[in-house]
Amino acid sequence: MPDYNIIIKYFEEYINHYKELLEFQNTKLSYISKNSIEELNNSLSKEQALIMKGNSLEAKRKKMLENQGVNSEGFKKLIEDAPAQYSGKLASIYEELSKYIFEVKRINDEAMVLVKQKLTAIDKKTSRSDGNIYNDKGDKKQPLGDSISLGKNI
Repeated sequence: MPDYNIIIKYFEEYINHYKELLEFQNTKLSYISKNSIEELNNSLSKEQALIMKGNSLEAKRKKMLENQGVNSEGFKKLIEDAPAQYSGKLASIYEELSKYIFEVKRINDEAMVLVKQKLTAIDKKTSRSDGNIYNDKGDKKQPLGDSISLGKNI
């Protein structure tokens, strides 16, 4: 019979990871929405660490469940098979973990939409030019408005 205390302790650790990940995703979304490129760039190492920790926790989850003799039919099956004294706590963990996973995904999707909008705006701005930024001498072309105003002053 599995040791449900070990399983519960593990999933509490997993929930804490998702809380931390959600906090990071919210911060990252804030950086994106405020065009804080430097802060976003500086946060990449923390994001890498969170991804690596998530991968490690996932490997640990598989090994722990295997060691506890729990098949991989899913969390709901784990709850159903658990004795009554553990099933309520496992159900609570399932709901909380699901909530955090959903929120992380939602924030990440929102960030992706925002990034695509910003890239589209940049693309529109850059496609307004004819693509020839330099003249035949290798000098940078002046915008049309600047050369017209110069002509009026001569």
